[in-house]
Amino acid sequence: MADHKDIQQLLSRMVQLIVDHPEDIAIQAVHEDKDRTTTFQIRANPRDVGMIIGRQARNAHSLRILTGAMGMKFQWRYLIDIVEDPGQNRL
Repeated sequence: MADHKDIQQLLSRMVQLIVDHPEDIAIQAVHEDKDRTTTFQIRANPRDVGMIIGRQARNAHSLRILTGAMGMKFQWRYLIDIVEDPGQNRL
């Protein structure tokens, strides 16, 4: 089985290629062994959150499809949560 770290690194690289500030990307994995689920929480520069989501949420949907396909292969459920910090200002 692929390590969750490998999938997290792949997801991180894909998101870094989309945004203007790749150095601000942070992805945290939250595992639920009981449910065989891992949720990847993506945090980014507030200016880049819209780029990750994309027009009509196409980018976010594509990332979810890819991680879902990987999860089917490894019989594990991968979820993506794009976290927007309300305390930071969008400039």
